[in-house]
Amino acid sequence: MVAAPLMRRCSLFDRAPNLGILAWQVLQVSTVLSLVLAGLVLVIPTVPVSSSIAEFVHTCVMVIRQQYATPGGAIVAGTSLALALTLLARTAVHLARISLNTHRHRRDHRQRLELTGHTGPAGITVLEAATPVVYCLPGRHARIVATSAALTALDAHQLGAVLAHEHAHLRRRHHLLLLSSAAIAAALPLPSMRTAHAETTRLVELAADDAAAGHTDHLELAEALLTLAENRSPATTLAAGTTASAVRVRRLLNTPAPPRRFAALAGVAAVVLALLLPLAVAAGPAVAAAGADHCPIAPTAW
Repeated sequence: MVAAPLMRRCSLFDRAPNLGILAWQVLQVSTVLSLVLAGLVLVIPTVPVSSSIAEFVHTCVMVIRQQYATPGGAIVAGTSLALALTLLARTAVHLARISLNTHRHRRDHRQRLELTGHTGPAGITVLEAATPVVYCLPGRHARIVATSAALTALDAHQLGAVLAHEHAHLRRRHHLLLLSSAAIAAALPLPSMRTAHAETTRLVELAADDAAAGHTDHLELAEALLTLAENRSPATTLAAGTTASAVRVRRLLNTPAPPRRFAALAGVAAVVLALLLPLAVAAGPAVAAAGADHCPIAPTAW
């Protein structure tokens, strides 16, 4: 919750968008994981803890129960378990719903392309339209689509730069990242989760820009983005010119220096720690119980 505003102001992510994507994904996953583990941990003192768990952590049942003891008893435990299961169920339902809706929209769009489109240069699908748009349709039968107006407006180098951008989206499976991010944001409607989804959407475009700029000229890609700027693409697709085009053009014209190795490694380490933190907090009492040098009651009384 507190991390989201700080992460949004972090300039490192604009210079290393792949690290930013990872960080925002970890924020969402760790938030869900923290809430679920918190609910499960509160259940432990009120349920029978078997000796097999005690043997697993090399301690006794009573020490485990004592370490996890919380006020409120069965009411708190039951409420916590219900909330944890509800959150898991909501996340699964939203993930399934968004996946099915996305699959249906892409299937219908793919069928329309079969009827109205034709194969153009570099194997792309061309649609006759007056608005210059280039986008990719992800999925099992992925393809890149361009309108006839886009082919007219872009020269060969600019078109190559845009196609490199779209190929980067497909190659890196950005649609799957956006799918999981949208599902968590819908299941857990918090400002930080909505921010995480918005930032992930923005950063996948920066990552694709960087991938394209590695194979083409920055200026060519910037000019292509200006040509395609703000032209709306169909839902469930990824388009080069629809997300903060002006900001991305300025970024391409003033290529940011990549982060130093130490800063990049420190960022990766922070992201990994953020993901492991909920597990560490949940397992902390068990680790403390395992370090106990005595058992408060005799084993025969378990």
